[in-house]
Amino acid sequence: MAIGDPHTWPEVETIFVSNSFHLEHDAWEWEACTLVPWALHLPPDAGARDIASLIIRELHLRPGDIAVTLHQPEPYLVRFDSAAHTAEARRHGRFTGGGIDIYLRPWRSLMHALGFRIFYRVRLYLDSIPSHTWTLEIVERVIGHKCALQHIVTDLIQPADSRHIELWAWTVDPSEIPKKVWLAFTHSPAAKFSIFSRQGTRYEVFIHMPLLEDYTAAARNLQQAVDNLESITSVRRRYEWRYGLDARSRFPTRPPWEPEQWNHDDDDDRNPSDRGRGRSSAYGATGARRDAPVDLFPFEGKITALTNLPLLTTPWELAGNT
Repeated sequence: MAIGDPHTWPEVETIFVSNSFHLEHDAWEWEACTLVPWALHLPPDAGARDIASLIIRELHLRPGDIAVTLHQPEPYLVRFDSAAHTAEARRHGRFTGGGIDIYLRPWRSLMHALGFRIFYRVRLYLDSIPSHTWTLEIVERVIGHKCALQHIVTDLIQPADSRHIELWAWTVDPSEIPKKVWLAFTHSPAAKFSIFSRQGTRYEVFIHMPLLEDYTAAARNLQQAVDNLESITSVRRRYEWRYGLDARSRFPTRPPWEPEQWNHDDDDDRNPSDRGRGRSSAYGATGARRDAPVDLFPFEGKITALTNLPLLTTPWELAGNT
């Protein structure tokens, strides 16, 4: 078994996409200008070009007024440049010639779609998304595998609080929302590496769920829920969370600050009598040598105190900074 073999692939995945005015308009335009041919008789060697030629000849159209494409699951789609030409083709109904005998019917965007309902609404905080990537597209990519975005509370352009992005979303199963995701950005590599590799950077993003609203009671009687919305109340559950931690962790999974940069040469050039003064180069603010091992998690001996910290405590505050 090798990486990438078909039997190693996941069976199924769901991607949630927020519908929009533009998508609705495009669906309406496609339905108004697209027809599906039903073939009563089609020679084995006939194809899309032959069907297009027959329709152009029968309706006296120009070649650019129609496009016939291979499709699936319908064998062909016939798309006209205007709704008027589509209506004319529907009135014509049946097209015969050159051994081809077809009938055109309307195409519908929901023909092969399945409906679903979601009964869980969640309030999410996206913690540690880089500020320069605060866009609707990024937010939807972060939650799109498990949640359908309802609306974003945080002002992404001029936020009053840039510690997290607050949003509301719907999910089929709240238990499947990941506690943490890696937001990875790929970069255009150098030409000599472009054939076999791609470089990038990734950011650790925590997904906090402080509130869950359960509307599964409505599933018992959907018609009653639709007729009397006030009769349906949600079961609300709240959860604790902290910045920089996932729901299972008690301590930060990354250092509370960036390790300081230093130059080893500065330490060698210093006068021995000066050691202990002016520690800007070889010594840090705590008096420890900078070329000594860096303690990125300086909480030893404070475990008891950490377990009693208030909620919403940042790693910066955990380190003793205010």
